[in-house]
Amino acid sequence: MVMLSQTTVAGDGPKVVRGYIWDNAGNPLEDADVTVNIRNPDNSIQSTQSTSSNSAGFYSVIFLLFSEWDDGDTIEVVATWNSNQDSNTTIARNGQPVQYVNVSFPFEIDEFGSTELGIVIAGGAVGAIAVVLLVSGRRKR
Repeated sequence: MVMLSQTTVAGDGPKVVRGYIWDNAGNPLEDADVTVNIRNPDNSIQSTQSTSSNSAGFYSVIFLLFSEWDDGDTIEVVATWNSNQDSNTTIARNGQPVQYVNVSFPFEIDEFGSTELGIVIAGGAVGAIAVVLLVSGRRKR
């Protein structure tokens, strides 16, 4: 019986993974929870790092140990923001000490947090202005 062995090439140094977390309009998502997994060819997780995105949507993690990643492993970035989760992947490569993996959510962040809330706030503001104009108009008569 012949057994085939799987050859792996260890990472050639520390691996920095960084990128941006955005909505689909390119708005940065601040305070998104970001988990970076290094997955072996069998899809098991070899190592993981977690962080949060800053006000520009930027994140950065570093895998310091050579044993934390191998050439050809999959770098998986999972971002969670406001109960929504999305991910992106790339292949870890020797000779690339810094690799960028961006995640873009498939929605746009509304200015007021949601369309419904924006409508309520705008409607309330219009109503308040109408009441002020009616009251001030009655006082002049």
